[in-house]
Amino acid sequence: MMTSIKTTILVVTLAILAPPALLAGPFQLWVTVSPPGPQNANPGTWGGILRYQFSDAGAPPTVLTEIDRSLVADPCGLVFRPASHELFVGNRHGNTGGGSISRFTYDAASDSFEPSGTITGNGLNGVHQMALNPLTGELFATNYGGGVSRFLFDVSDAAIPNGTIGGSQWTRGVAVSPDGQWLYVTSATPVIRRFDLTTGSELASVTVAGAASLHFMRLVGGNALYVADPVTSMVYRLVVASDGTLSGQTDIPAPSAAGETVSPDQRELFATGHLTSHQITRLLWDEQNQVWTPETPIYPDVPMGDILAMAVADLVDVPDAAPRAAMLLPNRPNPFNPGTVIPFRLDSPAMVELAIYDATGRFVRMLLSQNVGAGSHEIPWDGRDQGGHAVASGVYTVRLTGGSQTQLRSLVMVR
Repeated sequence: MMTSIKTTILVVTLAILAPPALLAGPFQLWVTVSPPGPQNANPGTWGGILRYQFSDAGAPPTVLTEIDRSLVADPCGLVFRPASHELFVGNRHGNTGGGSISRFTYDAASDSFEPSGTITGNGLNGVHQMALNPLTGELFATNYGGGVSRFLFDVSDAAIPNGTIGGSQWTRGVAVSPDGQWLYVTSATPVIRRFDLTTGSELASVTVAGAASLHFMRLVGGNALYVADPVTSMVYRLVVASDGTLSGQTDIPAPSAAGETVSPDQRELFATGHLTSHQITRLLWDEQNQVWTPETPIYPDVPMGDILAMAVADLVDVPDAAPRAAMLLPNRPNPFNPGTVIPFRLDSPAMVELAIYDATGRFVRMLLSQNVGAGSHEIPWDGRDQGGHAVASGVYTVRLTGGSQTQLRSLVMVR
């Protein structure tokens, strides 16, 4: 049966402190480990990226493959791109200058990630945390040197600098709202800054009560922002309203937490140790008493040479080792004016991105970025770019990424 997909975003303001009950399921926890010492002055010690798999709430994790530090200069932040099964890893380079983002692509045969390139330039300097805009696919990276670097991806998936945001103030944490409208930034102060991504303007900031040095952030479920503070040993949870404002602060004790992340069902919280506590703390939500209860700390089960000096956690969907077929079909009409319909077919459910690019390969519009069920689907394009402006006549490319595959087709707009 042919279905038409329409993306609808619903943001709900919670009036209670308890996380909502979401669907639970297997997930993976990724942790970056940097060499210990001031400004990471011990290059001979182990550092890299650890991967844990969790199946049931509260159950011990399975330690999976790790990415060795020889492939990542000084790993810090990371973010996973579900549609392409690609991992981006930020390099701090000791906060002393320079900066880059390493790219890794998932290899289903070996259940591992293989190097696939490096992103540099555009102000990258001591990258700490990254975030992806779920609607446009734009990548944001914080910088020790100041501001947040922005990158779009062209039709060949090359990273294209898209300027910076946030001024000259150095930045630690970054998060993007699910509707792609709001950007949240921390700078090792008690303040969370907020920007309008449509206009680029800075909006009213929020000072977190009792905080001292806010680091990494995680926006979960579209309505909860978690941010860690290693100085106060707290993870703060704030409610995100539909207009992007923050309120309803909850303080969650977590030893020397610099980074944090939450399981898909928001029932498990992971906080990474920094400064005085080099461990990963796991907390479970106690529904009866409405509190977070710490569990036994998790320690990396790999040769390290020393304890954790910096760790940043991020959760991703478990990559599917079995390839899932996706087929991009011809749009109709073609040529077209003012709009066209783009059909595609999936053999099984998959995370799908459907994007439009111009003749130079530059990004124009993200039409779809979500999990899609098996079967035949149709996505309309009204001939407008991401900002809502009508595009000029010419040849455009539609790119379908999903089911571990990427496919391209040409579209012709005739005004």
